[in-house]
Amino acid sequence: MVPKWSPVLYTWRTVSGWECAPGGALRQEQLVHHGCVPWRPLTDDLMRRDPQLDPFRERAAFLIRDGERVATLYLRAEAWWEQTGGHLWWRTWSEAKEHVHGFVLTQAGAFDDFIVDADDVHDELPDWVNNIFEYRGEILTVRWLDDASSRTVRADVFGLDEYEEPTPRL
Repeated sequence: MVPKWSPVLYTWRTVSGWECAPGGALRQEQLVHHGCVPWRPLTDDLMRRDPQLDPFRERAAFLIRDGERVATLYLRAEAWWEQTGGHLWWRTWSEAKEHVHGFVLTQAGAFDDFIVDADDVHDELPDWVNNIFEYRGEILTVRWLDDASSRTVRADVFGLDEYEEPTPRL
């Protein structure tokens, strides 16, 4: 019987058997996951996307106070994990959850960003659907932009790359 762990730090079970890549570097094309504890969250399981976030996924908007635009907003749903145990190379991770990462650029040029935790995002959704957005304790009106305008705001205003879902890796 072959053990799942070897005393050599970077020895993993590969297609060809137990092997340590030169310099301790793992050759990913040979690596096969056999229940080893990961350094970082594995993304080989597809994350369940929350359909309620779909209207706001990769969406830009203008924040309006008294009929005047005061800021530009961009929302991005991102996969997040929490380390549930372990340390060093013996880490365990929670299932992925979708958090909303918001980016704000005020008309005065000030930048801010924020995270709406997955557990709290459902409290925010009714306001977003009703074109209301609370920012720093102030209730503002939201004018949501279409897909093309949102892409323009993402790239030209915030300088963000197109978001890609986490890809499977070991």
